[in-house]
Amino acid sequence: MLDFALDKALWKRVRESEEFSQHRQELRELYEEAFKDAPRPHSVEEILENNDGGLWRLQFDQLQASALLSLIYPDNEEYYQSLLRIVWAYLNEYTWAPLGHYTEQYYGKTPKDFDYGLLDIFACSIAFSLAEIKNLFKDRFPSLLRDRITYELRRRTIEPYLTRKFFWESHDNNWTAVCTGSVAGVLMYEAPELFFENQERIHKSMQCYLDSYKDDGMCVEGVGYWEFGFGFFASYAMLERELTNGEVDWFIDI
Repeated sequence: MLDFALDKALWKRVRESEEFSQHRQELRELYEEAFKDAPRPHSVEEILENNDGGLWRLQFDQLQASALLSLIYPDNEEYYQSLLRIVWAYLNEYTWAPLGHYTEQYYGKTPKDFDYGLLDIFACSIAFSLAEIKNLFKDRFPSLLRDRITYELRRRTIEPYLTRKFFWESHDNNWTAVCTGSVAGVLMYEAPELFFENQERIHKSMQCYLDSYKDDGMCVEGVGYWEFGFGFFASYAMLERELTNGEVDWFIDI
């Protein structure tokens, strides 16, 4: 899966070509800003105050920047060690969802009833990123780290999805695309047999998202959320097309 991203020639081109110079500079700036503070598990106080996901967004910047820079500059030990630390920090977090999403609207329980299985927009996108990073760095990551990612993805993402139903599965906004696409991505990377067992469920959810668009292509949530939701849909559709050898191609069928 994602075979093109495993091509060293691709990253050599990104590293050396002038056409990517601005992207390289922006990534380095993002990295420097995100890593002003070292990655670490959050304290109880920070988690209790993190209603809007601000801390999670900072860690996500750390994850993205260090992963991409480690691919572009494979000999840079600083970027790689930063990636190892932020992945490990994520694996040690009690929850991947911000406190503000532990509500009856999102979860069906009162806010005091925490557990790791809340699949919200943060938890799902984090899981998808970790599954993809594990695949991209499978030959470099220590076996301990690969095994821990596998365990946490199974515990936090796969098992909750297989045993529960979530409100976003039948909604028509960006959550449906982000959460469905992310969970589907985790299944495709980690347990393709389970993906195929749940393919119809995934397709129904994604169709709910696509049905929200009218003939003019307008997204009632605005341009920012259109980019966010459709980006996850496109990533999911690309992976499914690859996994099914082109038998399922949303880019043609829609």
